[in-house]
Amino acid sequence: MANWLKSLMGGICIITILLHLLPEGKFTKYVKFYAGLLFCLMVLKPVLNFFAGDGKFERLLSLELLKEKYYELETSIEGIEELKNHEIMEAYRAELTRQIQELGNSYQIEISEIDTYFDEKDEYQLKGIELSVKEGTEDTKIEELKKEISQLYLVERKDILVTKGRRKG
Repeated sequence: MANWLKSLMGGICIITILLHLLPEGKFTKYVKFYAGLLFCLMVLKPVLNFFAGDGKFERLLSLELLKEKYYELETSIEGIEELKNHEIMEAYRAELTRQIQELGNSYQIEISEIDTYFDEKDEYQLKGIELSVKEGTEDTKIEELKKEISQLYLVERKDILVTKGRRKG
């Protein structure tokens, strides 16, 4: 920047001296015109170097484009991870429901509805289960099923709610 200012001041001095040394006449307007062009080029030299000079502008531009693509990729990866985690959770819940249905079948209990509830902090930790069983199912079989579910999935028996018939709601 300091060199550019020195060149600019030196150019102004040379142009001024040249204009004073020339006699008044028809060449003066041409000298002023070309001196003005030269002065404009001197003023614009840093801008021209920036755009076409040593390639810094192109490197900066490509670097910014690469950063933008990287951030887009990072965002995409986060979205994919969220989607993947959501799909894993849905598959986990579906498998859990299937296993509970199978347990009910092994006790000859017809289960019509199964709802599972999970811990807010640990989304894979089962906190409670609600089951709807067929009207007329024996209480002893229900208690055995609750005991089995409690032991298998580490859910307290009080958090396993079994209703006979369809639940309302």
